[in-house]
Amino acid sequence: MAVVRDDFVDYCVELLGGPVTTRAKRMFGGYGLYFDGLFIAIVFNDQLYLKANDAGAILFEQAGGSPLRVHASAERPIHLKYWSVPPEAMDSAAMIEPWRRLAVEAALAAPPKTPRKKKPRVKSP
Repeated sequence: MAVVRDDFVDYCVELLGGPVTTRAKRMFGGYGLYFDGLFIAIVFNDQLYLKANDAGAILFEQAGGSPLRVHASAERPIHLKYWSVPPEAMDSAAMIEPWRRLAVEAALAAPPKTPRKKKPRVKSP
């Protein structure tokens, strides 16, 4: 059985480099996008968000972008280091290229994730 993906997700994959270099993986009600194996983007609610470091976040904000917010509770939104793409950048691969490069740079500079240690199971007598 084939997995049905959203047309917008497929468009974002093409925009960021095509299925040879970019793949989408379902996660938390959206999709994570990987460019050459690097996690650089999230598609959530028909919006593309690209990873940004502190310097990149300033550029995204200046271009009218906004950070991806998830809600731990109604009162406490959590801002992730992913920013919405300027609308004009969604028009072509050439227009999104500088933004994709910023996301790749941020992904390369991010510290590696350390695996969580599993708690040992306590066996009951």
